[in-house]
Amino acid sequence: MQWAQRVFRGREQLTAHQREIDDIAFSLYGVEGADRQVIQESLGGEISTTISSDGDEPPEHEERGETTAVLDSSTLVTDLLSYAVGCVFGRWDARAALEPSLAPVLADPFAPLPVCSPGMLVGPDGLPARRDGIASEEWMRARPDTITPPPDGSVQSPTIPNSEYPLAVDWDGILVDEPEHPDDIVGRVREVLGLLWGEQADEIEAEACELLGVRDLRAYFRNPRKFLDFHTKRYSKSRRKAPIYWLLQSPKKNYGLWIYYHRLDPDLLFKALSNYVEPKIRLEENQLEEYEALRRSAGTSGGEARRAERAVAKQEDLLSDLREFRDRLARAANLGLEPDLNDGVVLNIAPLHELVPWKEAASKWKDLLSGKYEWSSIGKQLRAKGVVS
Repeated sequence: MQWAQRVFRGREQLTAHQREIDDIAFSLYGVEGADRQVIQESLGGEISTTISSDGDEPPEHEERGETTAVLDSSTLVTDLLSYAVGCVFGRWDARAALEPSLAPVLADPFAPLPVCSPGMLVGPDGLPARRDGIASEEWMRARPDTITPPPDGSVQSPTIPNSEYPLAVDWDGILVDEPEHPDDIVGRVREVLGLLWGEQADEIEAEACELLGVRDLRAYFRNPRKFLDFHTKRYSKSRRKAPIYWLLQSPKKNYGLWIYYHRLDPDLLFKALSNYVEPKIRLEENQLEEYEALRRSAGTSGGEARRAERAVAKQEDLLSDLREFRDRLARAANLGLEPDLNDGVVLNIAPLHELVPWKEAASKWKDLLSGKYEWSSIGKQLRAKGVVS
């Protein structure tokens, strides 16, 4: 497959570069012969170019317990899709993927860490970009490194209008699992794939789905055990659990919203209700009325009548699922809590425990109601509102 071949070639190049670096280091320190062999063996030898897939037998050196870097194609594909989601939300700058020279030069190893990771979409202040405040390519080329802005007055146009950026950024931080919606997560991810791969985008998508073992991208994003599970594990290290893309999903998984943590504000849940959920319910209510009219015209017997009856029942089931989702989201919104990123992800997501398929949210909500985390902003708000006595 193209993806596997591309990864294999990249890994071969990495191995060659690593070997060249090792040769220089050994030469500088005068390490030769048996001493060099001992060092290499203690470090697990060279990087493997093995491409793993589910069901493959482990290479012989793995069975002996040796350390090796084995490629996992599904992980790499998920990284690509995660990057695409980040581009849509305005976390990553797609221009750097199109033109690598726009990526900033890394600062000195002992310099302070940059506020934003290389590759992030930033404004001319070097902070995460805001609506109508995207740094221009002129500004990007003029900055000396990741932590140093261009000299004052050296950039004529430090920002660009949103219309000049190659993607429509979802500034409100809400995507929806709804085909045909302009903010549909699958449609927006496909826009990124189209930008990056051009005419090959459909082929890349099909190969990605094959490697991930899913029917299509919607199945991958809708199933909490797929993208959400991967993302949660990727952003959870040691005791720190900090997924930044949140899935809010209806009980029967017919509908869902994806929320970008760094776009949280006091009105976000109300915007989700008024701009996404309520219009969706109205749309499906109108569809139910059409099905009911067909049922009435079909009579009470025959194949057409049975089909009409099934359509009505299915639509009523969908609406019940949507209304329950709306009610749960409204309960969370009506708590009137102001998110505070200083509290961390798990406390901010806790009020959404009825909506998110992540047990950690329900666990932390229970802790908050018991009076735990009194130091947190959300703990203080709950006490002030009388939710916690």
